[in-house]
Amino acid sequence: MIFPLKYCYSVIMDEKKNILERELAMTLLETAEKKIISLSDIRLIAEEIVGDFDKISNEAELITFLEKIKQKWPFFSNLFVKYQGDTKQVEEKQVIDKLSSYIQKLN
Repeated sequence: MIFPLKYCYSVIMDEKKNILERELAMTLLETAEKKIISLSDIRLIAEEIVGDFDKISNEAELITFLEKIKQKWPFFSNLFVKYQGDTKQVEEKQVIDKLSSYIQKLN
C-alpha cells in the first residue's frame, strides 16, 4: 500500500507535535523546580500557548510558534534552537539529495 506524500507528512508532523508537547511540559516543570516560575504559572502559560500550538500544521508554523513563546518566556529558548536546527538539517539534506540526483543524471 502506498500512502500519499501529504498523508505521510501529516503523520510525521503529528508525531513531532506530540514530542514537542512533552518537551514543553517538561520545560515548564523543570523551570518551576528551579523556582523561575510558580506552579500556578504553569497553568497560565499552558493556557496561553495551547491555542497557537493546536494550529501548528507545518515546520514553518512550528518554528514561528517557538520563536513567539521564547520571546515571552526565555526558558523556551532551548526548544527553539533545537527545532530550528532540526529544520535546517532537513532543508540541507533535501538540497544535498537534489544535487546528488542532478549529478547522477549528468553521469
